[in-house]
Amino acid sequence: MRIALKSALMLTTRVIQIINPELHRHMQRTALIALTLAQRLELPDERQQTILRRAAARYRRAGDKRTIHSLDAIDNIHDPHQRQGVAMLEGLATFQPIVPFIRDHHFSPNHRGSREQHIVYFADAFERLLPADSHVAAWPTRAVVEQFVALHREIDPPLCDILCEVAENANFWQHLHPGHIQRLLEIVGPINTRYLDIHGLKDVCLLIAKIVDTYSSFTATHSIMVGKSPASLPAGCSCRSPPASKYR
Repeated sequence: MRIALKSALMLTTRVIQIINPELHRHMQRTALIALTLAQRLELPDERQQTILRRAAARYRRAGDKRTIHSLDAIDNIHDPHQRQGVAMLEGLATFQPIVPFIRDHHFSPNHRGSREQHIVYFADAFERLLPADSHVAAWPTRAVVEQFVALHREIDPPLCDILCEVAENANFWQHLHPGHIQRLLEIVGPINTRYLDIHGLKDVCLLIAKIVDTYSSFTATHSIMVGKSPASLPAGCSCRSPPASKYR
């Protein structure tokens, strides 16, 4: 039995969309910006896959009440969500290749990082400067680019220049429209030919369970507690207790 990696990522991000729509938008736009930069640099498909999986693994912020604050600075390297993200992936062999990105995904002067990490740094920071609304035609695109250059060019000047060149193309901005972005990722993503075996599928299911149990207000733990509670109610109200099978 096999499942397409693309389908597994779509399923995971769909769960995140339900839990935190704002984060889902950030994930998708960051993934597309990172992929655009990777393709502009003509990186091999394998490295593009790593970048896309890294950008798509932003579930670590799902449900984090500090989301707005943690998106404010590219050098927010002490935010505990980095450690929480690594803990979320513990024991899931399928996701181990992206653990280094999760553990150290913010820029640090003491850790310059690989080119792949810089691409994700820039995509993440650039996306945070974009307006939340979907009216792309009304976005102040030039102001966004100028602000990004002023804040982050010194991290990697050549990569910053490439991002500026990409941003000169009107199609780049149109692709960030919610109506385009998911379909475009499905078409151009370098993961369309990758498949997971039964063990990979198990890891995906476990990850989704962890996301829901950790961040959803209706968690698996809550469900278990609700299931146990009725057993104590009949005695308290002198009611006849139904069979245990009904509680299960």
